[in-house]
Amino acid sequence: MDVLEAALRSLGLDTLNFTLRHLFSSRRPEAPKFVIRLSFFVALARCALHFLPSAVSIAIIYLNVRGLYIGAQLAGTAKYGASFAPALVQVGAKLQELLIGGSLAIVLFHVIRHELLFGNGVSFGYVLSGFSFARIPYFWSPAFFNGWTFSRQSLVSRRGLLLCLALACGIITNFAGPASALLMMPTMQNWQIRHGDLDLNATNDQLWPASLTINNIGGSDCLNGASLSGTSNRCINNGYLPLYGNWQSRGPDYFDGTVTIMPDDFSGGRVIHGHNPGPAQQGNSDTWASTPHAAVSHLLTSIWWNATWKGTLSGIGSTALVEVPSPWVRVKCATLSLLGADSLVPFPVLPEIASWDFATVTSLSMTTEMQDFLVQDPLATESQYSTFWMPHDSSMGYSSAGMITFLPRLAAQSPNRYGFPCTVDARWVNSLTTKSDGDRGPVVNADLWFDYLDGNSAISQAFFNLDWLHALAPNVSIWNVDGSDSGKFGTAISGLFGAYYPLYTDILNDPGDPYWSWIQVVELILASYIVDGMSRVGLEEHMGQQSVDNSRIVTVTTTIQGYAYMASATADYLAIAVLLGHATIAFVYTGYVLWTRRTSGCWDTIEELVALAHSSRPTSALANTSTGIHRSSTMSQRVRIRVSPESPGEEVQLIFGDSAQQWQKAEINRKYGRQNVYEFGQEIETRKLRRKPVPQQRDSERALLYSQTPSS
Repeated sequence: MDVLEAALRSLGLDTLNFTLRHLFSSRRPEAPKFVIRLSFFVALARCALHFLPSAVSIAIIYLNVRGLYIGAQLAGTAKYGASFAPALVQVGAKLQELLIGGSLAIVLFHVIRHELLFGNGVSFGYVLSGFSFARIPYFWSPAFFNGWTFSRQSLVSRRGLLLCLALACGIITNFAGPASALLMMPTMQNWQIRHGDLDLNATNDQLWPASLTINNIGGSDCLNGASLSGTSNRCINNGYLPLYGNWQSRGPDYFDGTVTIMPDDFSGGRVIHGHNPGPAQQGNSDTWASTPHAAVSHLLTSIWWNATWKGTLSGIGSTALVEVPSPWVRVKCATLSLLGADSLVPFPVLPEIASWDFATVTSLSMTTEMQDFLVQDPLATESQYSTFWMPHDSSMGYSSAGMITFLPRLAAQSPNRYGFPCTVDARWVNSLTTKSDGDRGPVVNADLWFDYLDGNSAISQAFFNLDWLHALAPNVSIWNVDGSDSGKFGTAISGLFGAYYPLYTDILNDPGDPYWSWIQVVELILASYIVDGMSRVGLEEHMGQQSVDNSRIVTVTTTIQGYAYMASATADYLAIAVLLGHATIAFVYTGYVLWTRRTSGCWDTIEELVALAHSSRPTSALANTSTGIHRSSTMSQRVRIRVSPESPGEEVQLIFGDSAQQWQKAEINRKYGRQNVYEFGQEIETRKLRRKPVPQQRDSERALLYSQTPSS
């Protein structure tokens, strides 16, 4: 019976104990009770409240550490609405919070009770901390704050541990609800479902060469403009037509600083990301473009539709990931005005780490080839652009090559030329290439693990041979503004410039506007075309029929998007720490109690503490406190619970100050009450207090006694 009563009281169901006592012994008054019990089973029963919240905490921690995939949607959301599952989680989290609060209260009550009964006592302000610790304001209240006056003398002792325990219990209790809700609710995540190695069928030098030459253009048939038809995606210049259509569709009135281009030459779109800070920030800013490697994109596309892999990629938000280098190109341009006999061309000087400073340029003398080009330029008097490649020059800074975009002459015989000298910085950089479901089908992106502003270095810098650059931008037919063939030829890059911003003859006489403000558009068009060409390097070997020795093996990870339990954010790990803190306290306390087998069920309710205080001997330490407490000295009074050596009255009393030196400590397995002592298993005879007779009654009893005395 004692075990059942202890278990019900621990679980907060003491009402059932009252009900049972009322049914079987309703007329009996309050009887003496045990203060301390030495029993393993009673101790186990008093730990009952720890088991459920600890088990729930361990379960949800395990789910979030080990991980569990739920599905594309939560069960029940389609029928009851999207708020049904979160509502259930909130209810469960609140219940868990209440259970954790009750569990920690039991631990705190045990420690306080032990100090009151067997230790040196606690401060008056800490007597009720088992009821108040769940309220955050308690920790800056006079009751808690002024308790340091007594406890600070021995912070390393059990009193200091009591303070730390109260703080820990308060923090855990107040954050247990949010922590439980965070960990109980599955979140939308990318769940790994497959992991394997695949062969790119090309070597590292073929896929990511440090120097790009004529051997890296995709084959001999990529040297002429016929490869621009779009039928041979392994050629480095095969992105011309998709990019031409992209820039033509945007037009001169559309420019938002960033572009996303999808050259449609694979089953699934490979995305080119272009970044430009916009015309308003020409200085101290960089223009760059990046894209996944085409060979990697082709590999991911092939496994995407492979029957073996497709079964694992058929869910919502399917993604295939691989860690490989990707091309990255930065382009910065200056303004060029060749007036008369000028022979110096300004090129931006690019730093390896940090953005370009607008004022940092280097002036290079015109080469013989450039002079001949300016004299023989067939587009010099036409309404079109012309381009001229410059080999890498160390004076350009961290660069791979240079290019000049010339505008037409203002007059047929004018020696003046205007344009944009550009410095090109190309690199192979670390990236996470992903193929995922898009609005119009699968798309391939490259998330770069590279930031030249923060000093994260690339795998290698790429240098361009002039033969590779000429193969990248072969001569193409120049179209007029109305879309007709002009009968003239220019480079592919000049064709892209014309697609975005055709040069009308009526604005040629004003080169300062809009051309000078359009410089960053030139940078973005040039960067996107070069990065697309770099991405196709090695595609010929990868798609070839012949196996390649020392080919690059890549690890492909496939994921699926859906609801899952998996800790990933800092908030998740903080929530785990909160629940793990409670479980640790509960397990340590349970182990200690079961080992000592010594527990008590007294004074863990307000009513019992009021009854104890009321039946205890009055003390001068609480003088003038019946209407309030305003002094720190009162809150810091030492309080203990002792057994009174005198009679009559209640044996167990609440003692203030040092007046308890001569009082006894409660004994194990003894019942205490109103000056009656019961041993466990054997009752000691009760000492009945005789009522003293009044004087009149005493005189009559004496007279009666004398009258009954026999005569001599």
